[in-house]
Amino acid sequence: CIHVSKLVIDSKKEKQPKRDRRMLCARLSCLQDDFVTDIESLHSNRYFFSDQFRMSLAHDVSSSRGGLGLPGTVASHIPIIVLQRLRINISEVCKEYRERVLQECKMTVNNTLRDFIDANNHPLLLTMLEKTTDDVFKKQNCVLENHHADIIEWENSTYSSNHYFMDTVQSIRRTIFDEESDKPSYLMGLNPTKIKSLSNDDQKLIDTQIEIFAYWKLMKKRFADNIIMSTYSVLVKKPIYTLLNEGMIGAVLRKNDKDVVSLFSPKGDVVKKRSLLCSRLEKLNKALKLLQDFDTGMTVPDSM
Repeated sequence: CIHVSKLVIDSKKEKQPKRDRRMLCARLSCLQDDFVTDIESLHSNRYFFSDQFRMSLAHDVSSSRGGLGLPGTVASHIPIIVLQRLRINISEVCKEYRERVLQECKMTVNNTLRDFIDANNHPLLLTMLEKTTDDVFKKQNCVLENHHADIIEWENSTYSSNHYFMDTVQSIRRTIFDEESDKPSYLMGLNPTKIKSLSNDDQKLIDTQIEIFAYWKLMKKRFADNIIMSTYSVLVKKPIYTLLNEGMIGAVLRKNDKDVVSLFSPKGDVVKKRSLLCSRLEKLNKALKLLQDFDTGMTVPDSM
């Protein structure tokens, strides 16, 4: 975890900023929770069993009536079309999450730089590192955007080998037809008596509603995990812990490396001269040692 100070302006005391001292991992965890909530809120459980959803589904079924398939059945492509509509706003949710994570990560690195580097004494160094940080995150954000596009594209294929799908379908059916069980409110009053009073076509619609709902539950969990994991890998772990930490910034931020930090200070010319003199002195010492070794080798023993 990376611990930095985040400024949070109190609306009542704008001139006295408060500091959010949570670690980056804690702030990212909150963003992940918000992202999952946003995915969940795209369509509530009640929506899948509402009259509105059933009427929309009935329209899709009737528009393809008479096509391939057994008489009275729901064509296999209908759930796929419905799921495509359900996912229509999912890319915007991903974009918002990606941008919020990017903002937190950039702020973390920049605040860390400012903790180690005095902006007044080393303005050029700080500017250079902030520019490098911005370039790194821009590049990684583009990579992540492509990853997210791929993940969204994956979901266009309605497929899963996870048994959670059929487990959910069977669980809902058992709940509906078990007269003694407590029915979840999102089932909108579905019970054996109500279902038996429906036409065959409407009963088929209910079966399709259950299957679409079960797949949506599976899909949104899988989708959220894939988005969160790819975001952490590409936008958090790689730039902060690999590119920045092990590379240029990791080297510069060593407190004992005063020469590197001073290089971009207002007295940078003095540091350069000092480094040049140190280099010359080192070469002179090496030359002196060679001469001493040569003199020692040329010494004639007294016995001769």
